[in-house]
Parts: sequence; structure tokens; C-alpha cells
Amino acid sequence: MRLLPPTGSWPRDFRLHFAARLSAGLGSQGTYVATPLVALLTFSPAQAALVTAASYLSTLLVGVPAGLLADHTSRRRVMAGAEAVQLIAMLGLAGCFASASPPLALVCALSFVNGAMFAVFGAASSSAVPDLVDRSELTGALSAMQGRDAVISVIGPVIGAALVAVAPWLPFVVAAATFGTAVLLLAGISQPLHPRPSPDGQDAAPGTGPGSRRGRAVRGFSLILAQPVLRGVVAAQVLLSLVLTGSFFTVIAVLSQRGVVIGSGAVTAAMGAGLLLGSVLAGRVGGRWSVTHAVLVQALVWTGCMGLLALWAPVATWSLLALMVPVLALMWLLVPASRVALELWIADRVAREERGRLQSGRGVLMAVASPLGPTLSGLLLAGPGAPAAFAVLAAASLLAAVLVTLLPRSLGS
Repeated sequence: MRLLPPTGSWPRDFRLHFAARLSAGLGSQGTYVATPLVALLTFSPAQAALVTAASYLSTLLVGVPAGLLADHTSRRRVMAGAEAVQLIAMLGLAGCFASASPPLALVCALSFVNGAMFAVFGAASSSAVPDLVDRSELTGALSAMQGRDAVISVIGPVIGAALVAVAPWLPFVVAAATFGTAVLLLAGISQPLHPRPSPDGQDAAPGTGPGSRRGRAVRGFSLILAQPVLRGVVAAQVLLSLVLTGSFFTVIAVLSQRGVVIGSGAVTAAMGAGLLLGSVLAGRVGGRWSVTHAVLVQALVWTGCMGLLALWAPVATWSLLALMVPVLALMWLLVPASRVALELWIADRVAREERGRLQSGRGVLMAVASPLGPTLSGLLLAGPGAPAAFAVLAAASLLAAVLVTLLPRSLGS
């Protein structure tokens, strides 16, 4: 199973989209690390936190409108427009950090815009993929995208940090170039990727009135609640998102407390390696497992991994690190398969004109859950300690397994 397709094996429009997301992903991952680093070098820690918080806040505020936009206009134009705005935001940040005294309010505003456009692009991009390849090739396409994202997640932050060492404004100029390249690639897509208009009344959530503005806005959430399988899977994935961020924070905190700086790099590399290998696995099982089975396996394995770390947390540092590396690799190995299975389920069962709002609804729920993981882990580390933090995360993973089993009508749905 190849991570990337042989030349010409997929439609030209999909290859352009694939390359555009590759280019934009490098810019996004590079500035994901560069922005807080440069902010900490420029402002006080409290002010730097505001810069990062502005980006996260934008996902929550823009998530629902992003889905509406993706479902009511050309997704090609939405993607290209979002990347063009990110290009401008990156140039603005480069200009700010090139000056001696950048205005905090402007930096926060540009960070907010960048995060908002990331959400807009994501809703339109995820919704468009099933229309760019035949259904018979969708599993392979989604798996290749997971592999691409894994590579980007490993090399992007390294490039971003290296560019900061050269000049604080440089990573943002480079990111602007990657977003500009993405705009040009997206402009070459021949399909407008315009969703079909919904028949009157089908676009509204129950109790909101046919086609009402409120009904259209909350349609993504109502789709999740109305579909038993989707309800169970999304509820489980929200909990697993908390476990993911919480476990990473706990591992880094434990290693930092023990003075093992190199350990942070080792576990990060293990996560990237697991994600990359998992994208190969996803191509083999993503189309065979039901989405509930895929998420259930992930939740149960994560329960075991967190439980193992809870038991081993008190052992000697290097023994603990030797366990953490394969455990985190195994956890990330299972992520692409559940993602691919869910995307296939959505492609087969969710109307084309509603995918954007569904994807943005999921994104908003994940954005709410992700910060709770480090917060919960931090409180537990300050109190009972690492064993308790890992044990609570194991319990959350087990609850995810229960939810994905009980909320759907049947496991094989």
C-alpha cells in the first residue's frame, strides 16, 4: 500500500487538491510552533498566551458559519479564498514581528483571522474530497491524505522552529508562500464543487422551522444527534480528543519534571511514526471495518495504553521513557483507521449539501474538548500525580468505548 499514488492514477482535480493541502499544511504546521515561540520572545507570557488563545477561540466562533458557507457556495472558491486570507494574515504577522514593538492587539487579531480561515478551509476541504475521486478509490485517497498529514506533522514544526532561529518574521513569510502556492493549485481545479441546494424544509433542524436561519446554522449538530451511529462515534471521538491532548501533556510534563529534555523529542517522533504507519494500515482496514468497530478498537487499545502508563508512572525515568515511546506510537497507529472509516461513512450516508455543516459541527465539539485534556491533566499532576492523571485518561477512553457501543442502535450499523 503506497502512501502516495502513482502519477496519474487519481483524477487531476484530486491531485491538485492533495498538493494544495500539502503546501498549506506545511505553512500551518510551521506557524503552529512558530507563533507561540515568537510571541514568547516578543511579549510577556500572559500576553503570548492571548495570541495563542485568539487562534483557538476563532475555531469555536467561526466553526458553524464555516460549515454553512461550505454548504451554500462553491467549495473550491471557499478553499481558495480562505488560503488567500491566510496569506495576507501571514504577511501581516511577518510585518508585526519584524518591527521593534509589534502591537499586541494586531497580533491577536491576525492570529484570530488565521485560525478562523483554517476552520473555513477545513470544512470546505473535507466536504469536497468525496466529489474529487470515485467511491472505489476513496479509501486509498483518504489513507494517502492521512499519510501526507503525518509527514507534515513531523517536518512542519521542525522547519518552523528552525526558521524562528534565523529570524522571528521568517516562518510567516515562508507560510505566506505556501498559502499562495495553495491558492494557485486550488484555482486549477476544474470542478466548482458547488453543493446541490437542499429541498425546502430538509435543511432545518427539528423545531426550528423549514429552511430557517437557525435551522441551517445548527444542522450539523442536529445531524449528529439524529444519526445513532454518528452520535455514538462523535461522542466517543470527543472523549478521545480529550485523552489525546491530555496524555501528550502528561507525558511531556512527567519527562520535563525528571529533566529528560530529549524524551519530548522521542515521544513526538514516536507519535509521528505511529501516525505514518497507521495511514498504511488505514488503507487496508479503513474500508473493511465499520466506523463503530474502528473507534471501539481505538478506545479499547487507548484504555490499555493509559492503564499501562498509570501502573508504570512511578518507575525509573529511562524505563518509563522506554515504555512511553511504543505506547504513544501504538495509540497514534490507530488514529488514521478510525478517521478514514468515519469519512467513508459520511461520504456514503450524508447528503453532499450537508457535509460542510456536519464537519464543522464535529470540529467545534473537538475544539471544545481538546483544551480540557491538558487542563484536567494539569490539575491531577498538581495533586495526586502522574499515575492518577493516566488512570483518569484510561477511564475516559473506556467511557468512549462504552458510548460508541451503546449509543448506536447496533455495533455493525
